Amino acid sequence: MASARPTVLIIDDDTEIARLMTDALEPMGFKVVVAHDGGKGIDEACRSNPNVILLDFYMPGGGGDEVYERLRSTSVTALTPVVFTSAASIDELRSKVRPGPQTYFLKKPVSVAQIRFVLNQVLGLSPAMPEAPAAPEPGKDVLPLPAEPTLPEDQPPSLVRPAEPAAQTAPAPPPKLPRVPASGSISQAFPPSPPPPAVAETGAGARRAAREVPDGGAARQPRKHEFEVRVTYADTDKMGVIYYANYFRYFEQGRTELMRSLGIRYRDLEAQQRLYLPVVETRCEYFGPCRYDDLLLIRTWMTDLGLASINFEYEIYDRDRFNELVARGSSHHALVDAEWQPARVPNDLRNLLAPLLPRRRS
Repeated sequence: MASARPTVLIIDDDTEIARLMTDALEPMGFKVVVAHDGGKGIDEACRSNPNVILLDFYMPGGGGDEVYERLRSTSVTALTPVVFTSAASIDELRSKVRPGPQTYFLKKPVSVAQIRFVLNQVLGLSPAMPEAPAAPEPGKDVLPLPAEPTLPEDQPPSLVRPAEPAAQTAPAPPPKLPRVPASGSISQAFPPSPPPPAVAETGAGARRAAREVPDGGAARQPRKHEFEVRVTYADTDKMGVIYYANYFRYFEQGRTELMRSLGIRYRDLEAQQRLYLPVVETRCEYFGPCRYDDLLLIRTWMTDLGLASINFEYEIYDRDRFNELVARGSSHHALVDAEWQPARVPNDLRNLLAPLLPRRRS
C-alpha cells in the first residue's frame, strides 16, 4: 500500500506567497495545508498534525515567536519540525526565538529547489519521495539561486550545511562583454556580464548587464541592467500597496542606474553638456501588488536610440513573492539643449549607448 503523503503546514499572512508555495509543493508529493494568521495556524496544526511547519515570522494574530512558543507547549506539535521563513536576518530571529532540536531558519526569498531539499532533509525522506531537487534549467526556474539555510548546530552534519545542491545549480560564468573604448568625457566601459538572471544571485544595489547573444546573423538581445531596492513605507498608499505612480519613480531609478553603470551621470550630462532627457511618453502595466519592505528587482534596457531620442523599457520583479513579475513599462525621451530645442545625441554618448541596443535580425 502506498505511504501517506507528508503534510506541510504553511503559516503565512501573505496569501500570494502561500499560494505559490502550495503550487510548488503539491506536485512534489506533499499535502499542503495553509493558515493565514498565527491563531488559525495553531488550530490547524493541532487538527492536521503536520509533518513539518513552514512559519512566517511577522504576521497578524500572533508573531512567529509567539506562535512558535505555543506550538512547542502543545503536545501534538511539541516535536514537530518548524522551519522559520522570513526576510529578517538569522541573528534577529535567533534573538527572539529559543531554537530547539527541531527548529530551522530559512531567509526569504527562497527557491523551490531549496524548500524541496530542506524538507527532504528535515523529514528524512528519500530523493524519490518527494523528488530531490534537480539543477534548474537556465531560463526555466524564475526563482533566485538558493541561499544556504541556517540550521541548529546540534543537528547531524548533513543538516548543518546543505549547500551542495545550491552549488550544483550555478552555471559556469559566461564570458565578459566586450569593452567600449573611452570617448570624450564618458570613459567608463561596460561591467562584466553576470550569469543568466533566472539563477543569478543579485546583491542589494548590484549593477548588472545581461548576457549578449552570440553573433551569427541572429537577433541580439538587449543588454539589461538590474539593481534591487526595498519598498519604503512612504511608497505605499492607504491600501498598503505601492502607490501606482511610484512605479514611474522606480523606472527613473532604473535608467539612472543603467547610465551610471556606464560611467554616465545624469547630473554631469545636464551640468557639463547642458543636455536634458525629458519624458515625452510613458506607460506602465501592473500585474500584482507589492507591499512595504518587499525587495524589488528593477530591470532596465534600451530599445531604440534615435538622432535626438532614447527609448527605455522596464520590468519590476518582487523578490519576496518568488520573483513574480509585478510591473512592466516603457518611456520615450527627447534629447534637448538648455533652450529646450532638439539636440543630436553626442558621439561619445552614442558610442557608449549603441552596444546596449538589440541587433535587428538581418
